[in-house]
Amino acid sequence: MAEITCVDFCRALGDETRQELLRLLQEHGEQCVSDLVHRFGL
Repeated sequence: MAEITCVDFCRALGDETRQELLRLLQEHGEQCVSDLVHRFGL
């Protein structure tokens, strides 16, 4: 796996969907991938 730069990391956290996904995981703990896909319409 490629090394992630600080810029890449900050750019990833700037994405609203990723922020929501992280918030959801923080509040509810582990989630099934299919539940996340359904919730975010992926």
